[in-house]
Amino acid sequence: MEYEVFTDLDPEALSAAAISVFQRWVAFSLGFAEIGGHTVLNPTGRMAQSIRIEEKAPNLISVVTGNKEAEILESGHARVDLKNYLVGGKAYPMHRGTATSVPLLPAVMGGRVGVVAARARAAGATGFARVPSTITPENASSWVIPAMAAWTPAAYLAEMLRNGDL
Repeated sequence: MEYEVFTDLDPEALSAAAISVFQRWVAFSLGFAEIGGHTVLNPTGRMAQSIRIEEKAPNLISVVTGNKEAEILESGHARVDLKNYLVGGKAYPMHRGTATSVPLLPAVMGGRVGVVAARARAAGATGFARVPSTITPENASSWVIPAMAAWTPAAYLAEMLRNGDL
């Protein structure tokens, strides 16, 4: 989903606005900031890595991401029963990473916007979980990811920019 905020800002002010949106989105994707009343609780760093600033014209700059996690936050998702996708009776390794903080360092240098690097969370195996081989009333709701309403962080960022809140 793409949101365009039209403005008559001069190129320098437009770059500053893009950097402000970029910083807020990266901070949100790393779990350090709230957008629209939501905070990412278990960030992986992949969404932050995918956020980029694109100069499409001298007076048009976009802050975009093509990341699947960002897409899910923008549009939400339906209920997913993993038992329909995984092999029953099989043990699957569980992984829980440890959080790493990454400084936000975007800057404008020579009229160009600098890049920030974010590292993914350190992965670590924490054991195994077994998918039920037979569905019973007791395990029918296990291995189910509940539906998630859209958070629409890009829409909130666009609105914050329109209102001068960034």
